[in-house]
Amino acid sequence: MFSKRYLISQQCILLSLYCVSVTPLFAAPPEDPIRIKNVPALINYIKGKDKYNRQEALLKLQVMGAEAKAAVPVLAETLSDPDEDIRALAFDALRAMQESAAPAVPTLIKVIEGDDTDDRRHAIEVLSRMGNAARPALPVLRKAAKDPDFMVSDDAKEVLESLGEKQPDSTDDSKNSPAATPEPSPTPNPGSSPESNAKPPGEKNRNKPSAAVPGKYKDLDAALSAKREQLKSAWSAMMSNDLPSAIKQFNDQIVSDPQSPANTAAYTGLGMSYCLSKDFRNAEASFVKALALMPLKDFHVIKSPNLEALVSIVYSGLLIAHLNEDKLESAINDERQLAKYDRARAEEAYLFCGTIYGCLGRYEDGVREMDSVLKVNPKNTTAQKMKTMFINAETDTAMAAELNKIMREKLEDRIAKGNSNLTVQRLNQYDPDKQK
Repeated sequence: MFSKRYLISQQCILLSLYCVSVTPLFAAPPEDPIRIKNVPALINYIKGKDKYNRQEALLKLQVMGAEAKAAVPVLAETLSDPDEDIRALAFDALRAMQESAAPAVPTLIKVIEGDDTDDRRHAIEVLSRMGNAARPALPVLRKAAKDPDFMVSDDAKEVLESLGEKQPDSTDDSKNSPAATPEPSPTPNPGSSPESNAKPPGEKNRNKPSAAVPGKYKDLDAALSAKREQLKSAWSAMMSNDLPSAIKQFNDQIVSDPQSPANTAAYTGLGMSYCLSKDFRNAEASFVKALALMPLKDFHVIKSPNLEALVSIVYSGLLIAHLNEDKLESAINDERQLAKYDRARAEEAYLFCGTIYGCLGRYEDGVREMDSVLKVNPKNTTAQKMKTMFINAETDTAMAAELNKIMREKLEDRIAKGNSNLTVQRLNQYDPDKQK
Protein backbone atom coordinates (compact mmCIF):
# COMPACT_ATOMS: atom_id res chain seq x y z
CA MET A 1 0.00 0.00 0.00
CA PHE A 2 1.37 3.43 -0.96
CA SER A 3 2.20 5.95 1.75
CA LYS A 4 0.31 9.22 1.96
CA ARG A 5 3.51 11.19 1.11
CA TYR A 6 3.99 9.10 -2.04
CA LEU A 7 0.41 9.70 -3.18
CA ILE A 8 0.73 13.45 -2.63
CA SER A 9 3.98 13.58 -4.59
CA GLN A 10 2.43 11.68 -7.49
CA GLN A 11 -0.55 14.01 -7.52
CA CYS A 12 1.80 17.04 -7.63
CA ILE A 13 3.70 15.55 -10.57
CA LEU A 14 0.49 14.85 -12.47
CA LEU A 15 -0.80 18.36 -11.75
CA SER A 16 2.46 19.85 -13.01
CA LEU A 17 2.30 17.82 -16.20
CA TYR A 18 -1.28 18.88 -16.71
CA CYS A 19 -0.44 22.55 -16.28
CA VAL A 20 2.44 22.28 -18.76
CA SER A 21 0.22 20.51 -21.27
CA VAL A 22 -2.64 23.03 -21.16
CA THR A 23 -0.63 26.22 -20.79
CA PRO A 24 -0.28 26.76 -24.58
CA LEU A 25 -4.06 26.50 -24.92
CA PHE A 26 -4.65 29.41 -22.57
CA ALA A 27 -1.52 31.50 -23.12
CA ALA A 28 -2.07 35.02 -24.44
CA PRO A 29 -1.54 35.17 -28.20
CA PRO A 30 1.48 37.11 -29.43
CA GLU A 31 0.74 40.80 -29.80
CA ASP A 32 -0.01 42.10 -33.30
CA PRO A 33 2.74 44.52 -34.38
CA ILE A 34 0.18 47.13 -35.47
CA ARG A 35 -1.12 47.34 -31.90
CA ILE A 36 2.16 47.97 -30.07
CA LYS A 37 4.34 51.06 -29.75
CA ASN A 38 7.50 49.38 -28.47
CA VAL A 39 10.15 50.29 -31.04
CA PRO A 40 12.65 47.52 -30.10
CA ALA A 41 9.85 44.95 -30.43
CA LEU A 42 8.85 46.36 -33.82
CA ILE A 43 12.48 46.18 -34.96
CA ASN A 44 12.55 42.49 -34.01
CA TYR A 45 9.46 41.90 -36.12
CA ILE A 46 11.10 43.67 -39.09
CA LYS A 47 14.17 41.47 -38.76
CA GLY A 48 12.00 38.34 -38.71
CA LYS A 49 10.89 36.17 -41.61
CA ASP A 50 7.10 36.50 -41.40
CA LYS A 51 6.16 38.95 -44.18
CA TYR A 52 2.82 39.87 -42.62
CA ASN A 53 4.43 40.78 -39.28
CA ARG A 54 7.19 42.69 -41.05
CA GLN A 55 4.63 44.69 -43.02
CA GLU A 56 2.55 45.39 -39.92
CA ALA A 57 5.62 46.52 -37.98
CA LEU A 58 6.77 48.82 -40.78
CA LEU A 59 3.29 50.29 -41.05
CA LYS A 60 3.22 50.93 -37.32
CA LEU A 61 6.56 52.75 -37.51
CA GLN A 62 5.13 54.87 -40.28
CA VAL A 63 2.14 55.80 -38.12
CA MET A 64 4.47 56.63 -35.20
CA GLY A 65 6.63 58.88 -37.37
CA ALA A 66 9.48 60.70 -35.63
CA GLU A 67 8.52 59.02 -32.36
CA ALA A 68 10.12 55.85 -33.79
CA LYS A 69 13.39 57.45 -34.95
CA ALA A 70 15.40 54.79 -33.09
CA ALA A 71 14.36 52.42 -35.89
CA VAL A 72 16.05 54.48 -38.64
CA PRO A 73 19.19 52.27 -38.86
CA VAL A 74 17.18 49.07 -39.37
CA LEU A 75 14.90 50.87 -41.84
CA ALA A 76 17.97 51.92 -43.81
CA GLU A 77 19.11 48.29 -43.90
CA THR A 78 15.65 47.24 -45.09
CA LEU A 79 15.97 49.44 -48.19
CA SER A 80 18.06 46.66 -49.73
CA ASP A 81 15.50 43.95 -48.94
CA PRO A 82 14.72 41.69 -51.94
CA ASP A 83 10.97 42.09 -51.33
CA GLU A 84 9.63 45.14 -53.19
CA ASP A 85 6.64 45.52 -50.84
CA ILE A 86 8.88 45.53 -47.77
CA ARG A 87 11.19 48.13 -49.32
CA ALA A 88 8.23 50.36 -50.19
CA LEU A 89 6.97 50.29 -46.60
CA ALA A 90 10.45 51.05 -45.28
CA PHE A 91 10.62 54.11 -47.54
CA ASP A 92 7.16 55.18 -46.30
CA ALA A 93 8.25 54.87 -42.67
CA LEU A 94 11.40 56.94 -43.27
CA ARG A 95 9.39 59.57 -45.12
CA ALA A 96 7.01 59.88 -42.18
CA MET A 97 9.97 60.52 -39.84
CA GLN A 98 10.95 63.60 -41.85
CA GLU A 99 14.22 65.17 -40.58
CA SER A 100 14.54 62.45 -37.92
CA ALA A 101 15.42 60.06 -40.77
CA ALA A 102 18.70 61.95 -41.38
CA PRO A 103 20.93 58.96 -40.40
CA ALA A 104 19.55 57.14 -43.46
CA VAL A 105 20.85 59.77 -45.92
CA PRO A 106 24.01 57.79 -46.91
CA THR A 107 21.86 54.76 -47.74
CA LEU A 108 19.35 56.90 -49.65
CA ILE A 109 22.21 58.30 -51.73
CA LYS A 110 23.27 54.77 -52.68
CA VAL A 111 19.68 53.96 -53.69
CA ILE A 112 19.46 57.04 -55.93
CA GLU A 113 22.73 55.99 -57.58
CA GLY A 114 21.25 52.53 -58.24
CA ASP A 115 19.21 51.15 -61.14
CA ASP A 116 15.71 50.61 -59.69
CA THR A 117 13.59 53.55 -60.89
CA ASP A 118 10.83 53.13 -58.30
CA ASP A 119 13.31 52.86 -55.43
CA ARG A 120 15.22 55.89 -56.69
CA ARG A 121 12.03 57.95 -56.71
CA HIS A 122 11.09 56.68 -53.25
CA ALA A 123 14.51 57.70 -51.93
CA ILE A 124 14.16 61.19 -53.40
CA GLU A 125 10.71 61.49 -51.84
CA VAL A 126 12.18 60.65 -48.42
CA LEU A 127 14.77 63.38 -48.89
CA SER A 128 12.02 65.82 -49.88
CA ARG A 129 10.60 65.58 -46.35
CA MET A 130 13.90 66.13 -44.51
CA GLY A 131 14.48 69.82 -45.10
CA ASN A 132 18.08 70.88 -44.50
CA ALA A 133 18.93 67.40 -43.21
CA ALA A 134 18.95 66.33 -46.88
CA ARG A 135 21.82 68.67 -47.83
CA PRO A 136 24.50 65.92 -47.79
CA ALA A 137 22.61 64.45 -50.78
CA LEU A 138 22.86 67.62 -52.89
CA PRO A 139 25.53 66.25 -55.29
CA VAL A 140 23.54 63.13 -56.14
CA LEU A 141 20.32 65.17 -56.42
CA ARG A 142 22.00 67.52 -58.91
CA LYS A 143 23.01 64.51 -60.98
CA ALA A 144 19.50 63.01 -60.72
CA ALA A 145 18.03 66.34 -61.92
CA LYS A 146 19.60 65.57 -65.32
CA ASP A 147 18.44 61.94 -65.36
CA PRO A 148 16.93 60.68 -68.66
CA ASP A 149 13.90 59.45 -66.69
CA PHE A 150 11.82 62.63 -66.51
CA MET A 151 9.99 61.46 -63.37
CA VAL A 152 13.27 60.99 -61.48
CA SER A 153 14.63 64.31 -62.78
CA ASP A 154 11.45 66.21 -61.93
CA ASP A 155 11.40 64.81 -58.39
CA ALA A 156 15.06 65.70 -57.88
CA LYS A 157 14.51 69.23 -59.19
CA GLU A 158 11.66 69.75 -56.75
CA VAL A 159 13.88 68.77 -53.81
CA LEU A 160 16.70 71.02 -55.05
CA GLU A 161 14.28 73.93 -55.35
CA SER A 162 13.00 73.32 -51.83
CA LEU A 163 16.62 73.58 -50.67
CA GLY A 164 17.07 76.92 -52.43
CA GLU A 165 18.63 75.81 -55.72
CA LYS A 166 16.69 77.37 -58.60
CA GLN A 167 16.41 75.00 -61.55
CA PRO A 168 16.42 76.15 -65.20
CA ASP A 169 13.17 75.65 -67.09
CA SER A 170 13.07 72.56 -69.26
CA THR A 171 12.25 74.89 -72.16
CA ASP A 172 15.76 76.31 -71.84
CA ASP A 173 17.18 72.82 -72.16
CA SER A 174 15.12 72.25 -75.26
CA LYS A 175 16.62 75.30 -76.91
CA ASN A 176 20.11 73.93 -76.43
CA SER A 177 19.25 70.40 -77.44
CA PRO A 178 20.02 69.37 -81.02
CA ALA A 179 16.98 67.09 -80.97
CA ALA A 180 14.59 69.85 -79.98
CA THR A 181 12.18 71.40 -82.47
CA PRO A 182 9.88 74.44 -82.22
CA GLU A 183 6.63 73.98 -80.35
CA PRO A 184 3.93 72.52 -82.60
CA SER A 185 1.34 74.87 -84.03
CA PRO A 186 -2.33 74.43 -83.15
CA THR A 187 -2.94 73.12 -86.69
CA PRO A 188 -1.79 69.48 -87.06
CA ASN A 189 0.92 68.69 -89.56
CA PRO A 190 -0.32 66.94 -92.71
CA GLY A 191 -0.42 63.19 -92.31
CA SER A 192 -0.37 63.29 -88.51
CA SER A 193 -3.14 63.11 -85.94
CA PRO A 194 -4.08 65.93 -83.56
CA GLU A 195 -3.07 63.80 -80.56
CA SER A 196 0.53 63.56 -81.71
CA ASN A 197 0.81 67.35 -81.41
CA ALA A 198 -0.76 67.51 -77.96
CA LYS A 199 0.87 67.06 -74.60
CA PRO A 200 0.80 63.41 -73.55
CA PRO A 201 -1.77 62.39 -70.94
CA GLY A 202 -0.56 62.79 -67.38
CA GLU A 203 1.87 65.57 -68.32
CA LYS A 204 -0.30 68.60 -67.72
CA ASN A 205 1.66 71.79 -66.97
CA ARG A 206 4.94 70.21 -68.01
CA ASN A 207 7.31 71.64 -70.63
CA LYS A 208 8.96 68.69 -72.31
CA PRO A 209 10.71 69.06 -75.68
CA SER A 210 8.26 68.24 -78.47
CA ALA A 211 10.75 65.99 -80.26
CA ALA A 212 12.08 64.09 -77.26
CA VAL A 213 11.56 60.56 -78.59
CA PRO A 214 15.02 58.88 -78.62
CA GLY A 215 16.34 57.82 -82.01
CA LYS A 216 15.96 54.10 -81.52
CA TYR A 217 12.25 54.56 -80.72
CA LYS A 218 11.38 57.00 -83.50
CA ASP A 219 10.45 54.10 -85.80
CA LEU A 220 8.06 52.77 -83.15
CA ASP A 221 6.49 56.19 -82.67
CA ALA A 222 6.12 56.60 -86.44
CA ALA A 223 4.58 53.12 -86.74
CA LEU A 224 2.08 53.96 -83.98
CA SER A 225 1.15 57.20 -85.76
CA ALA A 226 0.66 55.33 -89.02
CA LYS A 227 -1.46 52.71 -87.28
CA ARG A 228 -3.68 55.42 -85.85
CA GLU A 229 -4.51 56.55 -89.38
CA GLN A 230 -5.23 52.97 -90.47
CA LEU A 231 -7.58 52.54 -87.50
CA LYS A 232 -9.56 55.76 -87.92
CA SER A 233 -12.56 53.93 -89.35
CA ALA A 234 -12.50 51.36 -86.51
CA TRP A 235 -12.27 54.07 -83.82
CA SER A 236 -15.12 55.99 -85.47
CA ALA A 237 -17.29 52.85 -85.51
CA MET A 238 -16.56 52.28 -81.83
CA MET A 239 -17.34 55.89 -80.90
CA SER A 240 -20.60 55.58 -82.85
CA ASN A 241 -21.39 52.45 -80.83
CA ASP A 242 -21.24 50.23 -83.93
CA LEU A 243 -19.33 47.69 -81.86
CA PRO A 244 -19.60 44.59 -84.12
CA SER A 245 -18.06 46.59 -86.98
CA ALA A 246 -15.35 48.03 -84.72
CA ILE A 247 -14.41 44.60 -83.36
CA LYS A 248 -14.17 43.18 -86.89
CA GLN A 249 -11.99 46.04 -88.13
CA PHE A 250 -9.63 45.86 -85.17
CA ASN A 251 -9.33 42.10 -85.57
CA ASP A 252 -8.62 42.47 -89.30
CA GLN A 253 -5.67 44.72 -88.47
CA ILE A 254 -4.35 42.29 -85.87
CA VAL A 255 -4.58 39.19 -88.10
CA SER A 256 -2.22 40.76 -90.66
CA ASP A 257 0.65 40.96 -88.11
CA PRO A 258 -0.35 39.99 -84.53
CA GLN A 259 3.18 40.46 -83.11
CA SER A 260 3.78 43.95 -84.48
CA PRO A 261 4.35 46.52 -81.68
CA ALA A 262 2.24 48.93 -83.74
CA ASN A 263 -0.73 46.62 -83.17
CA THR A 264 -0.80 47.66 -79.52
CA ALA A 265 -3.25 50.26 -80.88
CA ALA A 266 -5.43 47.59 -82.52
CA TYR A 267 -5.45 45.39 -79.39
CA THR A 268 -6.27 48.45 -77.28
CA GLY A 269 -9.18 49.44 -79.50
CA LEU A 270 -10.40 45.85 -79.49
CA GLY A 271 -10.29 45.76 -75.70
CA MET A 272 -12.26 48.97 -75.38
CA SER A 273 -14.82 47.72 -77.89
CA TYR A 274 -15.30 44.61 -75.78
CA CYS A 275 -15.63 46.80 -72.67
CA LEU A 276 -18.40 48.79 -74.33
CA SER A 277 -20.00 45.46 -75.30
CA LYS A 278 -19.73 44.40 -71.64
CA ASP A 279 -17.68 41.39 -72.72
CA PHE A 280 -15.14 41.95 -69.97
CA ARG A 281 -13.37 38.61 -70.27
CA ASN A 282 -12.39 39.25 -73.90
CA ALA A 283 -11.60 42.87 -73.01
CA GLU A 284 -9.12 41.73 -70.38
CA ALA A 285 -7.48 39.28 -72.81
CA SER A 286 -7.10 41.99 -75.47
CA PHE A 287 -5.51 44.46 -73.06
CA VAL A 288 -3.06 41.84 -71.80
CA LYS A 289 -1.97 41.19 -75.40
CA ALA A 290 -1.51 44.92 -75.94
CA LEU A 291 0.71 45.18 -72.88
CA ALA A 292 2.81 42.24 -74.05
CA LEU A 293 3.76 44.20 -77.19
CA MET A 294 4.57 47.45 -75.37
CA PRO A 295 8.18 48.33 -74.42
CA LEU A 296 7.12 49.26 -70.88
CA LYS A 297 10.62 48.75 -69.46
CA ASP A 298 11.78 51.86 -71.33
CA PHE A 299 8.47 53.71 -71.07
CA HIS A 300 9.78 56.75 -69.20
CA VAL A 301 12.60 57.43 -71.65
CA ILE A 302 10.58 56.94 -74.85
CA LYS A 303 8.36 60.01 -74.38
CA SER A 304 6.01 58.99 -77.16
CA PRO A 305 2.57 60.66 -76.84
CA ASN A 306 1.11 57.77 -78.83
CA LEU A 307 2.46 55.14 -76.44
CA GLU A 308 1.61 57.16 -73.32
CA ALA A 309 -2.01 57.51 -74.42
CA LEU A 310 -2.26 53.78 -75.18
CA VAL A 311 -0.80 52.74 -71.80
CA SER A 312 -3.23 54.98 -69.96
CA ILE A 313 -6.18 53.64 -71.95
CA VAL A 314 -5.14 50.01 -71.46
CA TYR A 315 -4.87 50.23 -67.68
CA SER A 316 -8.11 52.22 -67.45
CA GLY A 317 -9.82 49.55 -69.53
CA LEU A 318 -8.35 46.75 -67.43
CA LEU A 319 -9.65 48.54 -64.35
CA ILE A 320 -13.17 48.56 -65.78
CA ALA A 321 -12.96 44.89 -66.74
CA HIS A 322 -11.55 43.76 -63.38
CA LEU A 323 -14.08 45.75 -61.35
CA ASN A 324 -16.95 44.24 -63.29
CA GLU A 325 -15.44 40.77 -62.81
CA ASP A 326 -15.00 41.51 -59.07
CA LYS A 327 -11.23 40.99 -59.36
CA LEU A 328 -10.41 43.60 -56.74
CA GLU A 329 -6.76 42.64 -56.24
CA SER A 330 -6.21 43.03 -59.98
CA ALA A 331 -8.04 46.37 -59.92
CA ILE A 332 -5.59 47.60 -57.27
CA ASN A 333 -2.71 46.68 -59.56
CA ASP A 334 -4.39 48.52 -62.46
CA GLU A 335 -4.64 51.69 -60.38
CA ARG A 336 -1.03 51.36 -59.26
CA GLN A 337 0.07 51.08 -62.87
CA LEU A 338 -1.98 54.14 -63.77
CA ALA A 339 -0.22 56.07 -61.00
CA LYS A 340 3.13 54.84 -62.28
CA TYR A 341 2.62 55.64 -65.96
CA ASP A 342 0.19 58.56 -65.75
CA ARG A 343 1.47 60.75 -62.98
CA ALA A 344 -1.43 63.21 -63.11
CA ARG A 345 -3.74 60.36 -62.01
CA ALA A 346 -1.61 59.32 -59.03
CA GLU A 347 -3.68 61.07 -56.37
CA GLU A 348 -6.96 59.65 -57.68
CA ALA A 349 -5.42 56.20 -58.14
CA TYR A 350 -4.09 55.95 -54.57
CA LEU A 351 -7.43 57.11 -53.17
CA PHE A 352 -9.26 54.41 -55.06
CA CYS A 353 -6.76 51.74 -53.97
CA GLY A 354 -7.56 52.77 -50.39
CA THR A 355 -11.27 52.40 -51.15
CA ILE A 356 -10.75 48.83 -52.33
CA TYR A 357 -8.62 47.98 -49.31
CA GLY A 358 -11.43 49.33 -47.12
CA CYS A 359 -13.87 46.95 -48.84
CA LEU A 360 -11.45 44.07 -48.23
CA GLY A 361 -10.94 44.99 -44.56
CA ARG A 362 -7.20 45.53 -45.10
CA TYR A 363 -6.97 48.73 -43.12
CA GLU A 364 -3.19 48.83 -42.73
CA ASP A 365 -2.87 48.79 -46.52
CA GLY A 366 -5.49 51.54 -46.64
CA VAL A 367 -3.34 53.70 -44.35
CA ARG A 368 -0.40 53.20 -46.69
CA GLU A 369 -2.44 54.31 -49.70
CA MET A 370 -3.66 57.43 -47.90
CA ASP A 371 -0.07 58.30 -47.07
CA SER A 372 0.72 57.97 -50.77
CA VAL A 373 -2.11 60.41 -51.54
CA LEU A 374 -0.79 62.86 -48.93
CA LYS A 375 2.67 62.56 -50.43
CA VAL A 376 1.22 63.84 -53.72
CA ASN A 377 -1.09 66.40 -52.07
CA PRO A 378 -0.57 67.04 -48.33
CA LYS A 379 -3.80 69.09 -48.26
CA ASN A 380 -6.09 66.27 -49.41
CA THR A 381 -8.66 66.28 -46.59
CA THR A 382 -10.39 63.14 -47.89
CA ALA A 383 -7.17 61.16 -47.50
CA GLN A 384 -6.60 62.59 -44.02
CA LYS A 385 -10.09 61.53 -42.91
CA MET A 386 -9.84 58.09 -44.51
CA LYS A 387 -6.47 57.47 -42.88
CA THR A 388 -7.92 58.24 -39.44
CA MET A 389 -10.87 55.93 -40.13
CA PHE A 390 -8.57 53.10 -41.24
CA ILE A 391 -6.46 53.39 -38.09
CA ASN A 392 -9.53 53.43 -35.84
CA ALA A 393 -11.12 50.50 -37.68
CA GLU A 394 -8.19 48.30 -36.60
CA THR A 395 -9.50 48.24 -33.02
CA ASP A 396 -13.12 49.43 -33.34
CA THR A 397 -15.52 46.81 -34.70
CA ALA A 398 -18.37 49.30 -35.16
CA MET A 399 -16.11 51.65 -37.06
CA ALA A 400 -14.91 48.75 -39.24
CA ALA A 401 -18.49 47.86 -40.16
CA GLU A 402 -19.37 51.47 -40.97
CA LEU A 403 -16.17 51.95 -42.95
CA ASN A 404 -16.81 48.80 -44.99
CA LYS A 405 -20.28 50.08 -45.87
CA ILE A 406 -18.96 53.49 -46.97
CA MET A 407 -16.16 51.99 -49.04
CA ARG A 408 -18.50 49.49 -50.71
CA GLU A 409 -20.82 52.34 -51.76
CA LYS A 410 -17.85 54.24 -53.20
CA LEU A 411 -16.76 51.13 -55.09
CA GLU A 412 -20.21 50.56 -56.59
CA ASP A 413 -20.37 54.20 -57.62
CA ARG A 414 -16.97 53.96 -59.30
CA ILE A 415 -18.03 50.83 -61.22
CA ALA A 416 -21.19 52.57 -62.46
CA LYS A 417 -19.31 55.70 -63.53
CA GLY A 418 -16.55 53.64 -65.07
CA ASN A 419 -18.97 51.72 -67.24
CA SER A 420 -20.77 54.85 -68.46
CA ASN A 421 -18.13 57.59 -68.54
CA LEU A 422 -14.53 56.53 -68.07
CA THR A 423 -14.46 54.30 -71.14
CA VAL A 424 -15.57 57.08 -73.49
CA GLN A 425 -13.22 59.62 -71.85
CA ARG A 426 -10.30 57.32 -72.53
CA LEU A 427 -11.39 56.75 -76.11
CA ASN A 428 -11.45 60.52 -76.68
CA GLN A 429 -7.93 60.65 -75.35
CA TYR A 430 -6.63 58.62 -78.30
CA ASP A 431 -9.26 58.93 -81.05
CA PRO A 432 -7.61 60.63 -84.05
CA ASP A 433 -10.59 62.86 -84.77
CA LYS A 434 -11.09 63.84 -81.11
CA GLN A 435 -14.77 62.94 -81.29
CA LYS A 436 -16.94 63.91 -78.36
